[in-house]
Amino acid sequence: MTEPEIVVDGARVSVPAGAGFGWLDRTQGIARVRLDAQTIRLMVEGGSGTWFVVIAGRRVAVEIRTPRQRLLDASTGGATSGHGPIRVLASLPGLVREVAVEVGTAVAEGERLVVLEAMKMQNEIRAPRAGVVVEVSVTAGQTVGAGALLVQIGDRAAVQSPPNEPADIP
Repeated sequence: MTEPEIVVDGARVSVPAGAGFGWLDRTQGIARVRLDAQTIRLMVEGGSGTWFVVIAGRRVAVEIRTPRQRLLDASTGGATSGHGPIRVLASLPGLVREVAVEVGTAVAEGERLVVLEAMKMQNEIRAPRAGVVVEVSVTAGQTVGAGALLVQIGDRAAVQSPPNEPADIP
C-alpha cells in the first residue's frame, strides 16, 4: 500500500513500468504522458486528487489517491471525499461558448456544465460529481482567464426547498 491508487473514469488502473508524466506548460495545463515508445499530449485540469484529462477531445476523470488518503477514507467511511461545495475552475484562458446549467440545476457526475473554447478547441467542462448548481459565474460570450470560477456545485442535501413549498421532514 505504498503506491498511489489511480482511478480513470471509475476504473482502477495500474501504471505500466517505465511510464512517465511531465508538464509541458503547467500554467496552461498542458502535459505529456509517455507509455512505452509513445508520447501523448494532453490537457489537465483540476487538482487536490481529482483531475480531468482531455485526450483527443475526450474528457476523462482521473483520481489519484495516496496511501494516506485511502487510509483516511477507510477510517471515516469515505467522508473525506465527495462532500461540500466544489468549485469548477477554467483550466485555460478562453471564451465561454455555452453555459448548459443555471442555479438550482441538479447535475449528475460527468454532466456538461460549460463549453469553453481554448487553443482553438471547444472543451466541455463536466461536473466532477453529482450535486446541485449553487453558483454560475460566467455567461456565454464571456472571456475568462485560467483559474476563473465557472460554476460551483453543492451537495443535493444542502439545497433548501423553495419558500412556497413545504420542506421534507425526516
